[in-house]
Amino acid sequence: MKMNQPSISIKIIFQDGKVKRVNSKKRRRIFHFVKANNFSDCQIKVCVTYEKGYYNKGIYKNITDSLYALKIFLE
Repeated sequence: MKMNQPSISIKIIFQDGKVKRVNSKKRRRIFHFVKANNFSDCQIKVCVTYEKGYYNKGIYKNITDSLYALKIFLE
C-alpha cells in the first residue's frame, strides 16, 4: 500500500516585511526553490503535513537549519 505524499509549505519572511510562499507535494520543487534563492536576514517557516492532524513545523533563521529540518521531517 502506498501512502499519500506529505504536503510541504515554506514561508519566508524578510526583514522589510515581504513574504514569499511555496506549497507543494513535490520535494524537488521545494528544495529547488530554497536552494535557488539567496535568503539572508529572514525568517523561514517550514511545515510538513502528513495527514489531517499530523504535522511537523518549525521556524528557522538560516537556510542550512531549515533544509536540515525539512530533510528530517520527510524521512
